[in-house]
Amino acid sequence: MACNACFGHTYIAYVAEVSVDNDGNVRVERVVAAVDCGLVVNPLGVEQQMEGGIIWGISSALKGEITFHGGAARQTRFRARMWRNCRQRRIELQCQSL
Repeated sequence: MACNACFGHTYIAYVAEVSVDNDGNVRVERVVAAVDCGLVVNPLGVEQQMEGGIIWGISSALKGEITFHGGAARQTRFRARMWRNCRQRRIELQCQSL
């Protein structure tokens, strides 16, 4: 569970259902998010922004490791970070503007 206030006008809350298998692998099953951002002109845009932030956060937390050897990063390209994308396992996302 996480909450955040942005610029004193936008309030966001997230709850994630996470499982861990016997080998210690973490899997995000479901994320529920709510945002109070005031007047919403484009509800679909708000939902897409929230979903993109959730996917970026999950990718950073689970796949964003950067390792170093001899003072240099071993990951030389952006794609080496293995960001989650639409072709990978689907996570159930529920986003709601208040």
